[in-house]
Amino acid sequence: MTSIRLTQVCKASVLALAMTFSSLAIAAPDAPTAASTMTIASAINKSGRQRMLSQRIVKAYCQIHLNIKPAASKQLLQESIDQFESQLLELRSVTNTPALQQAWDQESELWMKTRMAALSTNDHDNAKKLNDMSDALMEVANKMTKLLETQSAKKSGYWVNVAGRQRMLSQRIAKLFLLRAVGVGSAAINADLEKAHNEFETALEALFQGASNNPDIVAELRSAKTQWNYLHMALTTEGADPTEAMDSVAATSDHIQAIMDRVTKMFERAYGD
Repeated sequence: MTSIRLTQVCKASVLALAMTFSSLAIAAPDAPTAASTMTIASAINKSGRQRMLSQRIVKAYCQIHLNIKPAASKQLLQESIDQFESQLLELRSVTNTPALQQAWDQESELWMKTRMAALSTNDHDNAKKLNDMSDALMEVANKMTKLLETQSAKKSGYWVNVAGRQRMLSQRIAKLFLLRAVGVGSAAINADLEKAHNEFETALEALFQGASNNPDIVAELRSAKTQWNYLHMALTTEGADPTEAMDSVAATSDHIQAIMDRVTKMFERAYGD
């Protein structure tokens, strides 16, 4: 009975969201320019954060399934859903080209399906389904972020994008690790985890170079590197207690995400258009 009610609520929420997006498209066929609503750097930051949220939603979902701080994990899931939704509506104002409009439409459509899955019954099969949806959503959000980056007249757009992508990678790494604990492991999951791990390390070193003249950003990046060492240890230590490893990965990845969110904002302010 509870499952039926939950499904009904999810469908009603998705329908309401679809009607909201449809009304936006009808009411504002000619979107205002990015400059009239937010800077390009800010738009890149927000769009890049959507990539992170797509991964964090699955991470929080897995944490609930694995009973990792369940109350806090449920709150994290709901907050992530709410933030994704509100930012998606904000980003409607920067769809000032056909390509951006198409990307936004695709992201909106995928989001409605992902949202329903994230609020559905928490089980192994749905975790796999949700993960597949979230990865498709991440790719579209990444596409929109790159399109926005091309509108940046300065190198700033590049660094805001790279720093913002680190937020996503921190959550993606944790998500993939926890998916294996849920029982959704595969050769592809293992390969994706190794790839995300390597990408994070490479980009972190590059960011130190990009922020070489900004001591405040460098200080934050050093904190991120310290947390990254802890996360790397939790991911790779053989014979570690599984529960402790899961708790450490969940918590440390969130510490990194918070630091990189600050770093992204600092790049936006220091070098933004």
